[in-house]
Amino acid sequence: MSSLVNKLTPKEAEARKALLQDMSVAELRREWVILFGNQPYTTRNRSFLIKRLTWRINTLVTGGLSERALKRAAELADETLIRLKPKRLHVEEQEIVEASAPQQAPLPADEMTPGSVIRRLFKGRYHEVTVLGEGRFAYDGEVFDNLTAIAWKICGYRKSGNAFFNLPMKSRA
Repeated sequence: MSSLVNKLTPKEAEARKALLQDMSVAELRREWVILFGNQPYTTRNRSFLIKRLTWRINTLVTGGLSERALKRAAELADETLIRLKPKRLHVEEQEIVEASAPQQAPLPADEMTPGSVIRRLFKGRYHEVTVLGEGRFAYDGEVFDNLTAIAWKICGYRKSGNAFFNLPMKSRA
């Protein structure tokens, strides 16, 4: 970095920032080397280069962050809090069904016979819904008019009951 940059006064800094507006991209990249002491990013985005060079000029004039601010930033960026590896996904075990057992295609909920039980594993807990017939279902001691209301109660957001319980949608014939 040139000794000229270290001796910038606020008035000289304003003049230098004004000159940035009239420079070409190649000239801005040369200015980057003078102010930062290294090659700029591979970008040729003129407005980005002007913004970064303006910031650098302001930093050189004002001296950057205070010692107190730098110390606080170091405290906030405690390396022990940084996660270096992503969390491992928890894979839930699925029920194993023997191939010899006949598999019945699931029916839409309103076509199931009363007394049928719909079972779904969600967040490590099995949820069972009993079909009462006439479009009514029992879950957790309450009676519901549709599966969507039950799915909403279980997961906390609007979700299609048939989709939540992996049932086929009712055909609209």
